Amino acid sequence: MKVMVTGHRPIKIGGYDRDNPIRSRINEQVRNILRNVNEVVPVTGITGMAIGTDQDFALICKELEIPYLSYVPFEGQESVWPAIAKDEYYDLLGSSEEVVYVNKGNYTPKKMQLRNEAMVNNSDLAIAVWNGDTRGGTYNCISYLKKTKKVPIIYVEA
Repeated sequence: MKVMVTGHRPIKIGGYDRDNPIRSRINEQVRNILRNVNEVVPVTGITGMAIGTDQDFALICKELEIPYLSYVPFEGQESVWPAIAKDEYYDLLGSSEEVVYVNKGNYTPKKMQLRNEAMVNNSDLAIAVWNGDTRGGTYNCISYLKKTKKVPIIYVEA
């Protein structure tokens, strides 16, 4: 079963420190969901590899020894990130079962949504880490999930 994640960047999940109470609670809930589903049927994770929820999901997959696929919106997504964020990103990409570059060329906002759509179209289940905000990439991805009616969604409150 392919389980994808969509969710917020660090600013909306308590900050960049993964040990902050909000992010720790979210990650524990995601960990439990993955663990429980994986006990029933083998799981492969799908992540968009953005800083925040996406990379936390990849780390949880690594911890639980669940293979994961990295759906990157375009090559060079990390080019404007700080060095420490790039290092972690490269490490996570290196641990991916597969890296899928969804689009060619440089950044455009549309490429982020096309990445989300590719993840949805290749998933069986979605975990949505969401604070209820009706703007931004997480909301756009959830809207696409609802529109397709193809993938059940498990919500984790951000």
